[in-house]
Amino acid sequence: MDAYGTTSPVAPLPPPPPPLSIDTRCRVGASGEEGEPLSPTARMFHDLYIVSVVGLGAAIDFDPVRAGLEVTLAGHPRFRSVRVLDGPGPPRWVRTTVNLEDHIIVPDLDPAAVSADPDRALEDYVASLSTLPAMDQSRPLWELHVLDFPTSEAASAVVFRIHHALGDGASLVSLLLTCTRGGATADPKAPEDHIIVPDLDPAAVSADPDRALEDYVASLSTLPAMDQSRPLWELHVLDFPTSEAASAVVFRIHHALGDGASLVSLLLTCTRGGATADPKAPSAPDARRRTRRVYGARAPRPAWSAGAVALAAWAVSCALLAWHTVVDVARFVAMALGLVRDTPTVFTGVKGVEFRRKRFVMRSLSLGDVKLVKNAIGCTVNDVLVGVTTAALSRYYFRRLGDRDVNKGTCLRSVLYVNLRPTPGLQKLANMMESGRHNDLKWGNRLGYIMLPFEIAMHDDPLDYVRNAKKTVDRKKHSLEAIITHAITVTVTKLFGIEVSTSLFHRMVSSTTVQFSNMIGPTEPIEFYGHPVAYIAPSVFGHPSALTIHWQSYTDTIRTILAVDDAQFPDSHQLLDDFVESLELIRDATSTSFRAGIKG
Repeated sequence: MDAYGTTSPVAPLPPPPPPLSIDTRCRVGASGEEGEPLSPTARMFHDLYIVSVVGLGAAIDFDPVRAGLEVTLAGHPRFRSVRVLDGPGPPRWVRTTVNLEDHIIVPDLDPAAVSADPDRALEDYVASLSTLPAMDQSRPLWELHVLDFPTSEAASAVVFRIHHALGDGASLVSLLLTCTRGGATADPKAPEDHIIVPDLDPAAVSADPDRALEDYVASLSTLPAMDQSRPLWELHVLDFPTSEAASAVVFRIHHALGDGASLVSLLLTCTRGGATADPKAPSAPDARRRTRRVYGARAPRPAWSAGAVALAAWAVSCALLAWHTVVDVARFVAMALGLVRDTPTVFTGVKGVEFRRKRFVMRSLSLGDVKLVKNAIGCTVNDVLVGVTTAALSRYYFRRLGDRDVNKGTCLRSVLYVNLRPTPGLQKLANMMESGRHNDLKWGNRLGYIMLPFEIAMHDDPLDYVRNAKKTVDRKKHSLEAIITHAITVTVTKLFGIEVSTSLFHRMVSSTTVQFSNMIGPTEPIEFYGHPVAYIAPSVFGHPSALTIHWQSYTDTIRTILAVDDAQFPDSHQLLDDFVESLELIRDATSTSFRAGIKG
């Protein structure tokens, strides 16, 4: 077995436990035996996979990981269902039995190769996942690969390999966050640390139970601070009747865990009770929808009393929105039909690139540097990342050409996938663990597409990359391209079938050069079933592109992940260095500009 990640059959985990099988077929609920229909996007993502490396700050402890998977991933409707693409009825998700032994993979790597260069061993193993056969369609389409050896950035790592039909990036990051919650799932063997049954004076309780309850709750305010070595919550059980209740439980929770709205939402999840949940149980209020649009919606018409100038400005704004939408959608259709393509460059993939081995290289950068540029220019974090990406691609492009003539620049386009689902301020665990059939929070793939141009050129002022990126992104926001392209995809699938829509999707991606994505991650340190998370690095493979760029934030860092054709980009680490150096140049230019402004 070599270090390039050829995996053995699922190895028994130490100590060898009995197989964990979770039979969910009796819990289909409203879907019944017919299952839940596949969305058009889920059907279109035929051989597209998500791979996400999660670096951990401690060696793997298998017991809490297995126990946590049982109650999170293996309990989620998508992760306990199989895709049924043929037979009677439409393509659908059907619940099945989850055997964790089929999904937890411990590869047998060459110890000498791991010891000699653990970072390379990890990188090679993740690259090998892009060459594995398609997943077995008879079981849920996800795997967790355990790499229990230290690298330069983590004490161990786990790698998720998930079929893209299970959900888009936003869905899967939300689900990943449910795996990072501490509490009982972090250490299922020690619930007694949090459940407290006090020993009260029976005579006092009998004489005045209301006063006994009141005095006990008052006593909680005098207790010492909670033990910081375990999750900061307690449940106190008072099993005696009062004038208003037959018994009571008292939560004592550190305010750092959340605000009132968050904790009330979490409390409501405790009222659902899993498979035996009372359908009349209260539901949380509707989650607030995203407050900032990724597209420019039509502004409301001002009142007639606002005057002719305001009405004229509104009319011009609507006309521009309509014009931009028509232009963007026309280009989308032309590229989907193969009528318009990017000019071939060093980044353009060869025919059949989707079947070639991909290498995933990554680096952590300072989120503070990105925000410094953002505040100086007055743009968004995404604008800065687009600018850094443009600068890095330009550096690589002209170095490969051996010519810095700006007149030989070009324009590349990327397919930017836009999550069109409402994004609440707090993702309630109960809603994330349900299919979404009876609430407004939908799970899965609901994506629109934006053709985002990258101008490949050399600028004397590094800040010009960010300024130009801001103009481009602002222009794209003033368009309904994402909404219309999603509607086109759904309509084509319904009218002409999945084969036609899949072919158009393939042509669209093939007509562009790079793929680009920016994901917002947790702002505070998190744990993966009791293991501190050092970094999160998602990417994808299986699409016809030689270069895919992901940005993933986590705490005070932002990680750039490049998925490249291994044969086409033998210097992938040099390309990665271009991203690092481009951000440094833009940051330094920002500082220089700021100092010059002060002197002026």
